Amino acid sequence: MTPSFSIKKIPFSSIPSYLIAPATLPFFNQFSAQEGYLVACAAFIENEMVGCAVAQVFFINQTAQLYSLFVKEKFRKQGLGLALFQFLENNLKQENKIYAFGFEYEKNDLFTPAIEKILSYQQWLPPKLYLVRCHFDAYTFDPPWIHLPTRLPSTFKLFSWQELTLKEKEYIQYKAEQGQFLPSLSPFKEEEHVHLGTSVGLRYLDTIIGWCITHSDNLNTIRYNTLYIDHAFLHSGYGIQILNESIRRHKRLPIPQAIFEANIEEIDRSWLRFIKKRLIPLSYRVERLKWAFNSYV
Repeated sequence: MTPSFSIKKIPFSSIPSYLIAPATLPFFNQFSAQEGYLVACAAFIENEMVGCAVAQVFFINQTAQLYSLFVKEKFRKQGLGLALFQFLENNLKQENKIYAFGFEYEKNDLFTPAIEKILSYQQWLPPKLYLVRCHFDAYTFDPPWIHLPTRLPSTFKLFSWQELTLKEKEYIQYKAEQGQFLPSLSPFKEEEHVHLGTSVGLRYLDTIIGWCITHSDNLNTIRYNTLYIDHAFLHSGYGIQILNESIRRHKRLPIPQAIFEANIEEIDRSWLRFIKKRLIPLSYRVERLKWAFNSYV
């Protein structure tokens, strides 16, 4: 028998950490109100807080993303998760006037079957696997291919990303505006997090044709966020050489962890094969992230 419960909006600051999905705690610990604000609700049974749901509403496009949906273990499988989700979704639509609501989650997470059941019940679009995130020990990561000699013709030159000129930046921005590469491959995403010591570019006849952009998430981790090579050079092997140069620079630094991310919906099939054959087998942890969303327009 499902116990009687009530759900209401609450300030995020009043949620105890044990009612936040553990995987999302780092996000909330570093949350900045520059991009949006948090909306939270909680379920109560006899004045005891037994579950919470938290989403962020983004200023830029009036959309929201669910970050945490969590119910105490002894109260699970009683409809509380669905009730929290419904309350939060309705509140975001009615009070915050959002246009869309999304959720990113790990494919193999313990709670994935439960959340996908809720998404289906709410008639969301079917979730899609979209991102692979490989975790490495930067010092022990030592496949044979990173030792291949860099033999670039004289017309090609690898360079540190901090040497990018204003003219080159404008050229890349022009290419982006013309749709010559996908937004997810832009080297200017989250520019404030770019790690200049390991981010590198490739010039051909003084024209930028590729880059490997890394981000510094914390003092212990470099995230390989964007790897791009112009389509005309896609099968030349130069893309791997850009990645190799970035890895070599990383190995000289006192930063032990590495993360390589790839949007599998948007990368070329040859890159996907490289990830499956050359990166995933050497990872000590692989996250396969799914994305679900619903539109209200």
